[in-house]
Amino acid sequence: MEYADLLAALFTSNDDQGAFGIPKEKVISEAVGYLPWRNAEFVFTSIRPFFDSEVFSVSILKGLITSSGGLTESTLKASSNSLFEYLSSMRDPSHKKHFLGKLIRIFELNLRDERVTVPLMKTIEMLLASDYLTEQTEILLDELTQIHAVTVQECSKSKNIVKLMSSAGVFAAMLVQTDKTLLGKCVKSLLFLLYHAFPRVRKLTAEKLYTALLTMEDATILMTEDSYDQAVEMLSETNWDGVQLKELNLHKDRMYGLFGLVPPPKTTATVAKPNSDVDMKIIQT
Repeated sequence: MEYADLLAALFTSNDDQGAFGIPKEKVISEAVGYLPWRNAEFVFTSIRPFFDSEVFSVSILKGLITSSGGLTESTLKASSNSLFEYLSSMRDPSHKKHFLGKLIRIFELNLRDERVTVPLMKTIEMLLASDYLTEQTEILLDELTQIHAVTVQECSKSKNIVKLMSSAGVFAAMLVQTDKTLLGKCVKSLLFLLYHAFPRVRKLTAEKLYTALLTMEDATILMTEDSYDQAVEMLSETNWDGVQLKELNLHKDRMYGLFGLVPPPKTTATVAKPNSDVDMKIIQT
């Protein structure tokens, strides 16, 4: 029996309690039935009723997000479309708040599991960069702050370049928000990555921060107009992956100062050679 047949059997049991003790829900039993499992778009659309299930939604969303982070292009497109269509159907901001809570739960349950957390961070970046979460900053502020914190926790002391680069995407995407405290935390995290020992991390972070600053509606929340112009110029003209870190650090104080911040205390890790293994400790507050 294929996994799809087994899944269908679990939700079509005649037992009121559900097969194998799994709670039976009408909306799910109606959704499973027979599906052409090789058609990713049809499958992801058909399992959408799972998203609101109190019992299964976290596990189903975890699978959907894992799919959106890789595999084939058709699977990526289908999973992303399904997620956006689900969000577009939400009229009440509290539903989005509940949805973000589920993403945080997935994050917390799978900390240090890159198979889940890397595509999850990419999915969060994609959602933050869209228009689905930008109009309710005050309502969603607690959840966005938690997402920043758990992303920092996931990447703390990490040497995984892909993970660090994914975190930069999350922090930069949050700069579309308008809460000054949240923006300050994200900028601190981005500046740490901007002067990271890994050249690829520095380069991507510079690109993400540069783009985020250009697209901010009101950058004066973070800095003066003159500081903004200088920061954008430094980000675009510095060779972030082609210069030794010790040379970049000569201008580190200036970059932090443009955002009204002070660099973290220098340690052996922060002045290490570009190819050395270093621990990541992103400043949160």
